[in-house]
Amino acid sequence: MHQLIADAIEAELTSRGFWRVPLAQAAFVVHFHVGQQTVIDSIRVRDDRGRPDGAPRAPGSWGGYGQPEEVGNRVVVWEEGMLVVDVLPRDRPIVAWRGMIVDEVTPTAERDPAKAIREAVRKLMQGFP
Repeated sequence: MHQLIADAIEAELTSRGFWRVPLAQAAFVVHFHVGQQTVIDSIRVRDDRGRPDGAPRAPGSWGGYGQPEEVGNRVVVWEEGMLVVDVLPRDRPIVAWRGMIVDEVTPTAERDPAKAIREAVRKLMQGFP
């Protein structure tokens, strides 16, 4: 995974005219942080028995869509990935630019991580000067 991310970042930088050089010749240094976590979210049902105008709802006024208060709370679980790319001047320990992207790690991304990483890095690097 580390190498896929490094290759995608380097490809983006190279496509913009930045080339890998020895540290002594570099104008800036690029590094990244990556993480993945399982997210569990409970979505409470909105138990709003009033109409938008403040009047109480009459029984059956939800029509064919069902009554939200009859649906139980939902629990949603997904994998979330985050990539942070930092660019620092070679001679100073400050972050000159930071790009970050957070998104769901879909089954498609798990099947073809290289493609998913390239797309995420492309989106993230759109803000790079």
